[in-house]
Amino acid sequence: MAGSEQEHENISSLSRKYFLTIFTTALVVRIQCMVFLQSWELPDQWQFGYEIGKIGKSLADGQDFSIASTPTAKFPPVYPILVGGAFIILGVYSRALPQS
Repeated sequence: MAGSEQEHENISSLSRKYFLTIFTTALVVRIQCMVFLQSWELPDQWQFGYEIGKIGKSLADGQDFSIASTPTAKFPPVYPILVGGAFIILGVYSRALPQS
């Protein structure tokens, strides 16, 4: 009986090592792809968040719940408020806007 329990512990320990190796490798590959491909850069800010992104930007800028100064009731308020909070903490769209 004792041999069976020890064998089970060895298999469990080996499974954890394989899991951590696979997890770490996948994480490193994903980060490398993200950095080299720069997949987070969008050519147009409208592609990120659409209306909710615009409402979140408006809230982060200290304006009211609106899109381009037009009040909206199209979306429930919780998600745009969360997006606005993220924009306050991380910056609007996380990079400088081009000057027009």
